[in-house]
Amino acid sequence: MWVWPGRSALRLCLALPLPRIRASSGLTSSSCFGEKGTTRFRRDVLGRPGVRTVILELGGNDIGANWSKDPCLPSSHTPVSARQITDGYRELVRAAHERGIKVIGATVIPLKGYPGSSAKVERLRQQVNHWIRTSRVYDAVVDFDRALADPAHPDRPRPGYVYQDGLHPNDAGYHALADAFALTEL
Repeated sequence: MWVWPGRSALRLCLALPLPRIRASSGLTSSSCFGEKGTTRFRRDVLGRPGVRTVILELGGNDIGANWSKDPCLPSSHTPVSARQITDGYRELVRAAHERGIKVIGATVIPLKGYPGSSAKVERLRQQVNHWIRTSRVYDAVVDFDRALADPAHPDRPRPGYVYQDGLHPNDAGYHALADAFALTEL
């Protein structure tokens, strides 16, 4: 269930006379886990009239499954670098900006505890999140990493914020993500 877009829209409606978000879409960035994020971005954001703001939340699957031996990954799969991921972000942001769409970058949530997590995965996630926070490529950044992280163990989700799989946010987690938005940035 995608709770945070609805909760964010509700927070926005309460704060502003007219909502500014016309489309919200969860995107996935790995063909192993569904349609590629870049394809969905082009269709669901760039191909949709009236979009003024998009929240770019991509990369978690690319990072989490990067060194996986999962059979759903092709045998030709090679791990991606932080540079490859951030180059992809730049391309999508540039395309959105060319259409006058504001882009809010979302950091990658904690992955420790999920199958496939490792020290290499965490280093890559930290590199990507640092870039998201400091690159100045985005119009604004929402820090989903900090919103969901366990304060005692920032590399893993806060207890009570994720389902039993240890990764996907539950209702409380999605509420924390929604609350991470600065309404003025939407």
